[in-house]
Amino acid sequence: MRIAGYIEHPDCKITVFKTGTRYAIKVETGLYEQTFKLREHVGIETFDDVKPLVTEPFIQSCMVRFNDMHQDLTSSISSFLETDEDEFEEII
Repeated sequence: MRIAGYIEHPDCKITVFKTGTRYAIKVETGLYEQTFKLREHVGIETFDDVKPLVTEPFIQSCMVRFNDMHQDLTSSISSFLETDEDEFEEII
């Protein structure tokens, strides 16, 4: 796998990878990342063919998904860290 190129955006890092007959679009922000894989075919053969697929609505959808991912993780951590008061013996 090699880096085919980067797509500039102020809110996230977008890297396009090339591996064999596939491209992967990796969108990252903070602790989270999303990867979208495409098979190379007619019309998508180069990095310049992939770039137009990464539209502002596509990125905004990713940002919404990042928010959902953050909420899921935060909720999971919160429920893991909650302790039941009856869980421990009373020490006098």
